[in-house]
Amino acid sequence: MRITAIAALIICGLAAVARPAKAQQSGFTPQQLDEMSKQRQQAVGPRDWGPPPPQSSLPKENLRPPNTLLVCMSADPWKPVYAQPNTSAPVIGKTLPQVAVSGRSINGFVPVLFGPGKTGYVPEAEVRPFQSDIKPGLSCTISGVRPNGSAVFNIH
Repeated sequence: MRITAIAALIICGLAAVARPAKAQQSGFTPQQLDEMSKQRQQAVGPRDWGPPPPQSSLPKENLRPPNTLLVCMSADPWKPVYAQPNTSAPVIGKTLPQVAVSGRSINGFVPVLFGPGKTGYVPEAEVRPFQSDIKPGLSCTISGVRPNGSAVFNIH
């Protein structure tokens, strides 16, 4: 009796898992999806968001100079940021395409300003001089530090 109930639950579970995968397949070709998108855009019509607000109306961000020299560098995105310069240390987050490096290498790791004023550590091999993924020739500097301690990147 119990074996039958367990088998029924397993079958129901498998059926529930299989349905969403099948539901995600729309059966439309990319060309059909593009055509439907164009039709929808024609139905919605052009959008006028109006002129951008004047810069003077935007709140000024309260930046302070960093306590230490920070250098903007490129990093491999979504790699672990460790709490200590060791791969066995706890992971405190992930890297973004640019990091604020705050010192020289320690045991093969570079210290980075991470989040609200914390120092994290990224393997040195995953950090390199800044190169823009958006447009070749752009450079990056650190404009300052927000009140919460996070770096502000100025890509120009």
